[in-house]
Amino acid sequence: MRLISLSLLLSISFCQSFINPQRPQIHLLKWEEINSNQILTSKVAPLVNFNLYSSRITSFYFSENKSDGILKSEIFPEVSINNNDGTRIRFYGSAGITLSERLSIQNEFEFDNKGENDPHFQGIERGLENGWVGYLQHSSLTYNYSLGHLSIGRGNPYFYNMNESLFLNSNFPPTEYVWWQHKNQWLQFDWGILMLNQEESLNRFITFHRYGITKNNWRVGFTEAVMGSYENWGASETGYIMPAAVLLETEENRGTNANLMWLLDGMVKWNNWTFYGELLIDDFAIDGQSPPQIAGSFGFGKKFGKTLYNIEYTRINRWTGNYCDTTHIHTWIERNVPIGHSIGSDAHNLLISSYFPFNEKLAVELSFNWKEDGGGTALERLKDWPDDVPCETNFGYISEVFPSVSNITSSGETKFYYIIQDWMLAEIQISVNKKMPPLFKTTFSFHLD
Repeated sequence: MRLISLSLLLSISFCQSFINPQRPQIHLLKWEEINSNQILTSKVAPLVNFNLYSSRITSFYFSENKSDGILKSEIFPEVSINNNDGTRIRFYGSAGITLSERLSIQNEFEFDNKGENDPHFQGIERGLENGWVGYLQHSSLTYNYSLGHLSIGRGNPYFYNMNESLFLNSNFPPTEYVWWQHKNQWLQFDWGILMLNQEESLNRFITFHRYGITKNNWRVGFTEAVMGSYENWGASETGYIMPAAVLLETEENRGTNANLMWLLDGMVKWNNWTFYGELLIDDFAIDGQSPPQIAGSFGFGKKFGKTLYNIEYTRINRWTGNYCDTTHIHTWIERNVPIGHSIGSDAHNLLISSYFPFNEKLAVELSFNWKEDGGGTALERLKDWPDDVPCETNFGYISEVFPSVSNITSSGETKFYYIIQDWMLAEIQISVNKKMPPLFKTTFSFHLD
């Protein structure tokens, strides 16, 4: 009773504009994409909710609630019980104001009784000493127009790649951002700035722009991005964030030292098949004297009857996402969470998954993940760099092996989803990893508005 009372007390606002990547079951959106004959999801996200997701289980968290009123809200209480850390209680919700037909404020909040262990949480526990924390996962002011939108706020702009992106993932904590997306016929342009946390008393930022060609059944895009740092903002830093900037030229001639990356991405729909991939170029020694700091991801999905399948292979070379300075100011990490793919560098993995809906209310999802890496954690491998090797110095290519050490892990997972009522979803999860005890988890989620 207290759970429902608190949910009603917190339900105070509006019609959702963006799908928050930290909402539960966000990964189920890939099955909607594989099930569709046309491309549904934009490459750069958060995703705009246009009520495209028809599955009742998926739309439990992503259905669009249009309203003529100024204030509207959704609240999702969640209770999870597992054999490892007991009971966890969370409240997800949206709260916002429709200022006009084009202008809106959106807030996505979370209350969590074990939130200190959540990688998305920034801050400290205040007032209570039993683990409860509350924070905004997303807070934005967005201007929508017929060809796109401009959003300013705090959140997780990221690149959508079915499972995880090599460049900009949704896993790292929310950060202040500016994001402009514009579409004109077949051309889509995205420009963004993310203000990261301080390292070694220096402020950090990521700026990117992506040029993409998008059709109903295929798309391709090119992204140029840099991670930079500054003590005092000046002309050199401003040159990076201009929407039309050529970042390579800026880096070479007018900018400060930064970590520059390129990303190529694509997706094709053909005869119930969905093919997609990314190629990330962090650095490439033209003379062949140093290992190429590159990464690649390729996957495909297929619909056979009612069953959906997805197979994806990802490889990230050693040193990719790293940088030559020992302070790690320009390493692809934010608050001890990888900004790119969660496996880190010096690793590759194979993910096989499937989804079968028995009916509108019951479905099962199966997945198997095989990974080989160079040992240690993803953060340790991202921060690894050859001793006493200064910047712009070759350090040997022929002797470089991949991965540097063979450390293999494999895991399997089964999830059952069942809609008990239109406002209540049950999830049963069984996870097996040979290096950890089996996990048994039961979650009950509620949709109140």
